[in-house]
Amino acid sequence: MFKLRFDGSEETGGLRRFNEILTLDFFNLFRINLLTVLAMVPLVTIPPAVMAMEASVWEIVHSRKPMPYWRCFRTYWRRSYPVFLLAVLLPAMAAVAAVFYAQKAAALPLTVVLCAFSIFVLALSALAASYLYPLAADRQRPFRQLIPAALTLAFSRPLRGLAAFLISAGLLVLFGLYLPLSLPYFLLGGLAFPCLLSRFLIRRIAPDRTEAEEPF
Repeated sequence: MFKLRFDGSEETGGLRRFNEILTLDFFNLFRINLLTVLAMVPLVTIPPAVMAMEASVWEIVHSRKPMPYWRCFRTYWRRSYPVFLLAVLLPAMAAVAAVFYAQKAAALPLTVVLCAFSIFVLALSALAASYLYPLAADRQRPFRQLIPAALTLAFSRPLRGLAAFLISAGLLVLFGLYLPLSLPYFLLGGLAFPCLLSRFLIRRIAPDRTEAEEPF
């Protein structure tokens, strides 16, 4: 049984801490971003590449030195695929389905129900997605605990989760809309820095460590 310990208090000097991260870990974040881009090149390795980045940035947010990127890549590759499916592909597919059914609603009234269901799935998966990666970054947390824990956080702390999701997803959409002009931004920090922003928002909410004994 998982236990979530919420800490609703805010760190004093949150902006100061964020500036410290940008100052002291700027080159580390740049390196993580570049390694993530390289790791994503075969396409099939996108999930473990993203998972390694998320875990590394989460360690930086909590003032810890992350493990070497490629070791992180190898450590998390098994759980990275289902987490990527739930946190990235599911919201994307739900958004596409909602738009598709909304366009058909005038001709086929039944699609209104399907559109509403797609919007519900999009909202729920978007809220949970922001917490899923930080939870998955804890290697000792069993995978079976991730979804219940993420949903619990989504319902109990929705605003920060939604803001974190909109930051990461919104900047990614903007990158896609302005290709190829946005390619330098992507290479210089377009993955790691939005990840830092979104994870910093929920740093005091998402559990960081667990006493679970069974890794995935």
